[in-house]
Amino acid sequence: LTPWPRDDRPDWTLFDAFEAMMNDPATPAYYRRAWDELQTVEHGSAMFNAAADVLGIDQGKRDDLFRFAATLKA
Repeated sequence: LTPWPRDDRPDWTLFDAFEAMMNDPATPAYYRRAWDELQTVEHGSAMFNAAADVLGIDQGKRDDLFRFAATLKA
């Protein structure tokens, strides 16, 4: 998993940060529902880009995430 360390959690990953953001009451309910029901994530989706903005993921890193995802096999 992609390291995403915090001062209090050096073992924190990007997945942990995303899950914490989705569980935050400040996250709009429609994003939480979309994540619960999501089958795929599209590069241009509003939810993906809003989450990436909150997490501080720049466009290059967003592209890297999709390139990496393309290499994964179920």
